[in-house]
Amino acid sequence: MIHLPFLGWAAVGAGAVILVLSGALWIQGERLDAAQSARDSARRELASFQVETRRLGAAADRAAREQEARDKRAKERADAENKDLRRELDARRRQLRDRANSAAGSLVPGAKAGAASPGTAAFDRALLDRALRDFEAGVEGLVGEGAEAVIDLDSAKRWAQ
Repeated sequence: MIHLPFLGWAAVGAGAVILVLSGALWIQGERLDAAQSARDSARRELASFQVETRRLGAAADRAAREQEARDKRAKERADAENKDLRRELDARRRQLRDRANSAAGSLVPGAKAGAASPGTAAFDRALLDRALRDFEAGVEGLVGEGAEAVIDLDSAKRWAQ
């Protein structure tokens, strides 16, 4: 065996430590480069994701605004049609009321020419006529409400399509 003085062994030990530390530093450098490369890759992916997300968000906003505009136009058309139908219904109801309230619009049939009391024939003509007119007005009101509900429902169905 070779006998080296103490300084020789110290130099060999220092060389071995330097060799091990150099290897460790080289390995750590490679790991650092890999981590920085992964970080840079992740940053590029994040930037790409953000750009794509902004693009998709802008496209979705445009589509939502267009759909909202279409819905608004459809609602305006449905409201206008509804208004026209209601106006027509009101005009027809008014015609029926006017015809019923005219002089020739009595609901009670006329008395027979030879009747002893033409004003009364087992009933008071005026009271019966008034009662029938009130009844007719009530029925007309219910029919009108039903017709308005049908118009509203049909308009809502057309608008929803």
